[in-house]
Amino acid sequence: MAEAQPKAILYDILFVDPSPHDAELAAAIARTKPIIPLYFEVPGRGGGEVTTVMPQAALIRAGAVVGHANLSPDADGVVRQTHLRAGGNGTIWPHVADLIVCRAQHTTCPSSAPVPGQHVVQEDPFYIPFRGNSDHYRQVPFSAVLEGSVPASFFKDRIVLVGSTTTSLGDSLATPLSKKQALMPGIELNANIAQALVEGRSISP
Repeated sequence: MAEAQPKAILYDILFVDPSPHDAELAAAIARTKPIIPLYFEVPGRGGGEVTTVMPQAALIRAGAVVGHANLSPDADGVVRQTHLRAGGNGTIWPHVADLIVCRAQHTTCPSSAPVPGQHVVQEDPFYIPFRGNSDHYRQVPFSAVLEGSVPASFFKDRIVLVGSTTTSLGDSLATPLSKKQALMPGIELNANIAQALVEGRSISP
């Protein structure tokens, strides 16, 4: 992927558990410096309100940039907004979509910051101006990339998001554009957020 020279890469995948391939993954991350997510367990462990679960330390040392990818479904279960800063356990984190956009635009990226207390913190609500329903963005199978059947020109100077579109993994949610029983994978939700930030579009509640 590094050879294709994309503007920025986001892996919408949780790298929180150790793997025998962590050294190889860290070497790949050192070449591309992608954005990767942490996640928040609510309720937290040991009776706490929230537990922040970080990616493997070796990946962060290799240069991965960490942000949150939490979404904020409304009472009816529909995702209409996210928060561009969220956290817990004394630290607030920028959203991964905000990070990939600032990386692509060569602007100063927001960083994590200390906050008082150990509770859930959510700031900068962002109502998502969706571009379309699921499958709006062009996709290529990761296996095709590994096989070399996707030309490097497909990724050059583009923002690239990598993640699962399989609804069975549980990372899919309803949006205002969802047809009955149709859900949008989290990777496409993040693509909608990133595109809105690139274009400077937002919705006022």
